Amino acid sequence: MAQASVTDPVRTPASTLDPWPVRCGVVALLVGIGLRLTQWVHARPLWLDEAMLSVNILGRSYRGLTAPLASDQTAPVPFLWSVKLASSLSGSGEMTLRLPALLAGIAALLLIWLVARRLLQPWAAGLAVGLAALSPELIYYSNEVKPYGLDAAFAAGMALLTLRLLDRPTSRPRWAALLAAGLATALASTPAPFVLSGVGLALLADPVTRTTRETRWWLPACALLWAAAFILVYLAVYRDAAGNAYMQRFWLDFFLDPHAPGLAARARSVFGLTFRDLLLGAGGGWRETAALGYLAAAAIGLGGLVRRRPAVACLLAIPLFAALAASAFSRYPAAPRLLLFAGPALI
Repeated sequence: MAQASVTDPVRTPASTLDPWPVRCGVVALLVGIGLRLTQWVHARPLWLDEAMLSVNILGRSYRGLTAPLASDQTAPVPFLWSVKLASSLSGSGEMTLRLPALLAGIAALLLIWLVARRLLQPWAAGLAVGLAALSPELIYYSNEVKPYGLDAAFAAGMALLTLRLLDRPTSRPRWAALLAAGLATALASTPAPFVLSGVGLALLADPVTRTTRETRWWLPACALLWAAAFILVYLAVYRDAAGNAYMQRFWLDFFLDPHAPGLAARARSVFGLTFRDLLLGAGGGWRETAALGYLAAAAIGLGGLVRRRPAVACLLAIPLFAALAASAFSRYPAAPRLLLFAGPALI
């Protein structure tokens, strides 16, 4: 029998669970799906960025979508192909163009629920899925011709598969599933290097997992294949956008360059806006200030994880820290929508 990971959370048998928190979580899940479907059916008109990306998608072949996009747009090729396929099957209306984002948003919500049930007590798991279900940002990007909702779904999916592997680190099928999902993430999600670095460090941080024979073979294979896939995508898709002067100016306020003036103000704005958009939504300036209270709660939660479950702490925190480090080198803007991949972990 495979040895259980000593740092992984202990699972409570389903028969002993208090049914009410579980039922509340299911209700929250259904409410969240309903809110996303309601926004999708409403079919609000495309706004400028969506329209420019949609023109690229509708006006090009599948092969043409592998080339740099016009109008200062960029997105992972699998996302572009999924929207192209939907439009080929059902036309070019708003609902069709947003269908991939809707499916990703619902998938992200389900995955957050599954991750929360593995990590938290039933009442806390219900609260987590409730926060995710009502998150203004997660709802919004479930109804947008943009890939940010997919980033959150991929991050939550990789967290779930990593937790399953930590439960049974000698399972080859679980390693194979992690490898395949990591390749999909590398190809289809822009913040994939941050997410996958968290996965790798979580596996190394677990004392049982890192000493198994399977880890010595599978983890280097995962790292090499994931890195090769992302490098290929970067050279083909992202490099042009990374060197785009307009995009550099556009995101200037979201680079946490320590040598630039006003770092403290920019950092406060980044964290305030990130938590505001994720949990409170846009509104008066007081919301940005109030949202900083969530930062304190996240810090307390992370401190507890570091002491009790260091592997889980790496899995949830490293991706966000890696993105912030890239922002410090002006390589990745720390804007709320570009940090949405960390939303499941923050919740």
